[in-house]
Amino acid sequence: MSTTQWSSAFNTSEDVIEQFKTKLDELVEEATNNMNNEDRSSIEMTKVWQKGLTLWKTTINYLINSTTTPNVTTYEDCSYLFYNKIYNSLDFVQRLEKDDSLCYEVFYSCLDLLNMLVVNQHHLNSDDIDISENNVINNYFYIVLYLCRAACNYVLFSDELVNDYMSFLTILKAYADKKVTSELESEQEQFDRVTTEILIFFWCMANRTILVPSLILLNLPSSAVRWLSNSGCLNATATEPLIRIIYNMARHDDGADEYNNLGAMEIIKEYQRRDEIACNNQLSLCCSLAIAHLSTPEQLKQDQKGMNVVLNRLLELTMEAATKKDFTCEGVRYHVSHLVAVLAKLFVVDERTVDYIMTHAETEPPSNTTSNIKLFADLLIAFSDLITSRDSLNQFACIALYNIVWSISFQSEYQEELKANKQLIDTIQRLADDERSQMCDQYKPRALQSIKKAADGILYNLHLETNVDTMPVVRSKRAPIGRSRSPEQKDIKDTEISSDKKKQLSTNDSLPLVMFSYAHKDDKFCYHILKELEQMNTTLKVWIDIQQCAKGDLWEKIADAIENAEVILCFISEYYHQSKSCRQEFTYAVDDLQKPIIPILIGDYKPKGWLGIRKAGMKYIRFRNTNEPKQSEIQDLIERVRTEITHDKNIIINLTAPSHYDTSKEVIQQKSPIEDIHSTTVVFPPITEWTTSDIRQWFYQHGIMDEIHDLFRFQSGIEMLDYAQILVRNRDEQEKIYTQIFTQKYSGQLLPPHEFNRFVKAMEQLFKENSTEDTTNKETKQLTTLKSSKKSSTCMIL
Repeated sequence: MSTTQWSSAFNTSEDVIEQFKTKLDELVEEATNNMNNEDRSSIEMTKVWQKGLTLWKTTINYLINSTTTPNVTTYEDCSYLFYNKIYNSLDFVQRLEKDDSLCYEVFYSCLDLLNMLVVNQHHLNSDDIDISENNVINNYFYIVLYLCRAACNYVLFSDELVNDYMSFLTILKAYADKKVTSELESEQEQFDRVTTEILIFFWCMANRTILVPSLILLNLPSSAVRWLSNSGCLNATATEPLIRIIYNMARHDDGADEYNNLGAMEIIKEYQRRDEIACNNQLSLCCSLAIAHLSTPEQLKQDQKGMNVVLNRLLELTMEAATKKDFTCEGVRYHVSHLVAVLAKLFVVDERTVDYIMTHAETEPPSNTTSNIKLFADLLIAFSDLITSRDSLNQFACIALYNIVWSISFQSEYQEELKANKQLIDTIQRLADDERSQMCDQYKPRALQSIKKAADGILYNLHLETNVDTMPVVRSKRAPIGRSRSPEQKDIKDTEISSDKKKQLSTNDSLPLVMFSYAHKDDKFCYHILKELEQMNTTLKVWIDIQQCAKGDLWEKIADAIENAEVILCFISEYYHQSKSCRQEFTYAVDDLQKPIIPILIGDYKPKGWLGIRKAGMKYIRFRNTNEPKQSEIQDLIERVRTEITHDKNIIINLTAPSHYDTSKEVIQQKSPIEDIHSTTVVFPPITEWTTSDIRQWFYQHGIMDEIHDLFRFQSGIEMLDYAQILVRNRDEQEKIYTQIFTQKYSGQLLPPHEFNRFVKAMEQLFKENSTEDTTNKETKQLTTLKSSKKSSTCMIL
């Protein structure tokens, strides 16, 4: 029914309402006939609801644009008629859950209905509307907002779909600010129903994580924090939309960053400590989840006791959700995706979380390593079958679970149990080869990788091959094959890198290879360094994924690059630390291949966890201002690179030795860059004559990390022998003591057991070699094997 038809048929608003009612009755009768006729498809039913929506919009539009000024009650009357006759009578809610197109039409039709009245008639942003008229308008808004937020839960959004409504949403948020502030100042225990409905509407929008950037543009985080901090007079029920808005937005990285800038965590904790919130399981859990999303690794470590309580609860709820058909916990009503999302993030930012969940969590019923591995394996298998589901919760749960199992697979003590689960391995291998596993229709946090990357990473960690005829290789954190790169990447690839340079980089295999390992979030700085190194294109070749991985097997190319690189530049930041793909690249290069690494620290970041322990002892270069790096820092980096890549000819390496002691010369042949590290021979003086330089060289030759050397600070060989005797007799006690000292000295980092074991074995050998003979009469020359990390044709020890 068009606006023109309305205007030619009616002279009063009452006539319009009467005709509107008649038309709705006809639609209800049509719908009833459809429901009684099994041959009529659900498509016909959807058409009935669509006709009702169109009729409603057309009627309101006619009333707004009518030459006769309508009584505002007609807006309210129309809305109540639609609500009672269509929404309540025709099972609208169940239809929304099943019909994507209807959800879309309901949501945007309701936004249009709201937008018409706000933008055309300036309601909500006008102060001159009398109280009775405003109450009527509020009733209209209540009904339309109720229908809008009901549909919001099922719409498949993209981040562009709300752009046309930003003017209306800005006005609505400003109105909410005004209403909430006024009602808080009056110290009411609860908001009126329209204010509540507006807040729930924003709560539902924030629940669709992909919309969070749009809500940030509305300055909703600042308002939500202010509302919550001033909500002391409200009862628990009234505050629920406020904490829900904050929690839902904190699930998005941009939202978390925004709330951290606003200092939201302390406000949430203060809110959680209120008596009525502390005893409310649903709201208290919501607070804990929000805090977990906002916490940094350092903050998690500062409150380990409190976080353990949260982890216990998360695991218990995950166990409960796994037993439900809809994977939703009773009582707190959280879908398992909310729970595993937090666990997946915590597993990335704090490795201690993995160990606690797997072996120490206190749950009811009790759990253990075997049951927990089975829990996550069963959930992963179940959600792998839902990979094509259009439900964003199912899709996100699948992504989070693959990242959780990936985190677990890094720990050697759990690998055999994972490999023993044949159904799990078969599922992971199937998804690793499924192109759909690269897709993600909804938002994915930066700490998590795609299903494809996680699946490949699990198989690599477990030393298993995928179903394709390729070796398990290290995976990358960049854009998956077949997915378009960002405009920035395209610009750099297509315009900033000349075709001559690309040709030269890809074809000149005689030049030494320098590889870039970086997190995608740091790509702008990487490209800046790339342009600097391109000026050395006659002496080196740079390998970076955007140049080399446009076609073919991305993972195999990355593995080849690591294996053949003369040196690897690792751009280290919090993003790098959180990326499991970066972790695999780094550990493959360092642990498996012992490749030369130049750590490039970005900003003020301090490496920690798995990254800090491996970077320890490496000489790094820090770029504090990545937007305008200092030329001196760039030059330092270029010189470091030049030093590393010049070790392909005859090189003389000066190793420190006591000036009074004669040294010998040893010649070694260079091995292939991808072969194991070669050995060389170094001469030591009698242990009674060892200096601190000899001691440091001894630690180096046995591959013992610098932190352990610095922990003991031996000053003489005799001192080392004395301690070696103590260590041999009381190894367990000494390990316990120095593990605590190590943790205190290195800001909470744990002493790697395998590193301490290497130190113990070397000390035992040292004690054995020197305990059976008079050390003062020993030979002046002792030969021991020295592992060298430099590759050269000829290496001369002077």
